[in-house]
Amino acid sequence: MYTNKKVHNKRTKLTKVSRKGKKETVQLRMSGKFLEENGFKQDGMVDILIREELLIIQPLKNEL
Repeated sequence: MYTNKKVHNKRTKLTKVSRKGKKETVQLRMSGKFLEENGFKQDGMVDILIREELLIIQPLKNEL
């Protein structure tokens, strides 16, 4: 689980995505040095856990 002592709060806006011939949907984009500083590497894989109004994104340590 989370062991890094740094804690980051980040607010970002959800935006809509329109694709030709498809229904509009919501998009969440994240970027910044804080991601890599906390184990999220470029081209790395993540696990996403979604529970009632809670989103947990965790980098995969042992990718397949």
